[in-house]
Amino acid sequence: TVHVRQDCGVNGYSLNAQSSFTTLCSPLVAPIAENFASGTGTTPPSCWTNPLLSGGERWAFATTPLTGNYPSPVNDPTSGNTRVAWIDASSDVLVNELTTPYIDRSALTSTTAGFKFLSNNTNNAILHTINMDVWNGTAWVNMITYSGNNAAWIPLEAVVPGGIPTITRFRIVAVRNPAGTTADYFYNDLF
Repeated sequence: TVHVRQDCGVNGYSLNAQSSFTTLCSPLVAPIAENFASGTGTTPPSCWTNPLLSGGERWAFATTPLTGNYPSPVNDPTSGNTRVAWIDASSDVLVNELTTPYIDRSALTSTTAGFKFLSNNTNNAILHTINMDVWNGTAWVNMITYSGNNAAWIPLEAVVPGGIPTITRFRIVAVRNPAGTTADYFYNDLF
């Protein structure tokens, strides 16, 4: 918390104005893997961000097997019984982003980043898209764009493009199918 006041000269000082902020976490050193085991509700693991941007859905973190969603049940892609990050498409999925802490990849000769993805809408033609972007120091650069159905988890990965700083971050963003409505979106949850 920071307190700021003005020196009013012979009249003394103004009242304190207060502002609070949180400093960024120290960069994680690559290679890293995240299984979301410490995420709960819409609170991501430490140092990850899950902002609520202008309405829409936030990423949620749930213990698996997760039931009552589409598809159901959902097991995690490794042991089958821990946690997953997901977007409940029962309402408008936009605007969302799940962002990593800064990652120091300077010890690596090349960097591949990715995630495992599950979406299996068997009820209608709605297919939302999932993107993974990397921060170039000024703007987000898209690395992965995928839209599709599969009953199994699909590994998605890409090589980090040249020109990206060695200390950077990544984000995963769900993008709604513009052809549908919230009634259609119900069946296309993203994990």
